[in-house]
Amino acid sequence: MTTFWKASNTKMIFCGSIFTLILGVFGFAVLVLLSSVLTDATADTSLEFVIVVPRHGARAPLLTYPTDPYKGSEFWPEGKGSLTKIGKQQMYKMGQNLGKRYSDLFKHGYQPSDLKVRSTPIARTMMSVAVLLAAMFPPRGANLWHPTLHWQPIPIFTEYHLDKTELITDTKLCPKFTDEKNKMTNEYFKNYFEKDREFFHYIEKHSGMNITSGFDYISIHDPLINGDIHGYPLPSWTKPIYPEKMGKVAADIYRLTLVATPLMNKLFSGPLLKDFDQWISSKMDGRVREKMLIHGAHDVTIVGILAAVGFEDIPFVDPAATLVIELHRSEIHGHEVRMLYYNNSNTEEPSNLNMPRCPNPCPVSSFMEVIQQWKLKKE
Repeated sequence: MTTFWKASNTKMIFCGSIFTLILGVFGFAVLVLLSSVLTDATADTSLEFVIVVPRHGARAPLLTYPTDPYKGSEFWPEGKGSLTKIGKQQMYKMGQNLGKRYSDLFKHGYQPSDLKVRSTPIARTMMSVAVLLAAMFPPRGANLWHPTLHWQPIPIFTEYHLDKTELITDTKLCPKFTDEKNKMTNEYFKNYFEKDREFFHYIEKHSGMNITSGFDYISIHDPLINGDIHGYPLPSWTKPIYPEKMGKVAADIYRLTLVATPLMNKLFSGPLLKDFDQWISSKMDGRVREKMLIHGAHDVTIVGILAAVGFEDIPFVDPAATLVIELHRSEIHGHEVRMLYYNNSNTEEPSNLNMPRCPNPCPVSSFMEVIQQWKLKKE
């Protein structure tokens, strides 16, 4: 059985974007061989291209429950679901981590032809990418333009058709996804809630909210997680059940509403994976000049990608967690793909993910075969 490990030097943070939370997570067994210490990106091969998929930084809750002690604007001045001060700090630190790792790739600093940056059109995601870029590419040389402001503008494009995060909340967007999800969840949740009725009754009693669906449960879990991340003392009633048991239940909900079946993940992750496949192919063929693609996204985006390459038990994706796909040229193996993971912004060196369907270093042809399985005939 494979397990997705968290680096020991980081604090595990159970967090969600409602997108991540409106679904509950986990359901993946991961063959994740953690490299305790990764060597630099170009140690024994020539690094040619990098795809970076960061989750946005910490945010204010998107949901609440009747007895929530932190539902007021005085606790969340940024507004519901917005990137917070802590989230900005996380993204800045992650930008520094990435800037350090890929300093050789960008020896001359930021050049427009070297980098393509995208984001889902959600404020917290676009802001997170902007902060990450500020730390990753401080201006130098010809890019210096202001005597005291050590920052430079870098364009961020929004191409939402590739990232299907909205499938989670918009049931009319893809009826096939919604139907498949409903098949998996309706009967299961009914039995799930009845099986551990005492646990759910305890939460209902203290939260003041009836739990009849996964969404109801997440409406309680979301503010607890985000309150914890931002240092607010949680209600005393949560001590016997948070974070372990509540996190496990949320994880089950997440799995069932996102990647419970291959069809669900094909509809959810297929378009983005196809795009990554095209970028890698184009780079090998010399059709693109860019050295890096950054795709600012959500926790569910990362979950879908990890599920596609074979991971089965994945914990919640922390704020600012970042998935990296590197394309290397090896004298021995030709082109190969390596998948790396930053648990959160405190992770200075990424973990080396040993993909179950294509162990690292993965020949690019084998990686493409894995990705091909998730392509849609019609999107």
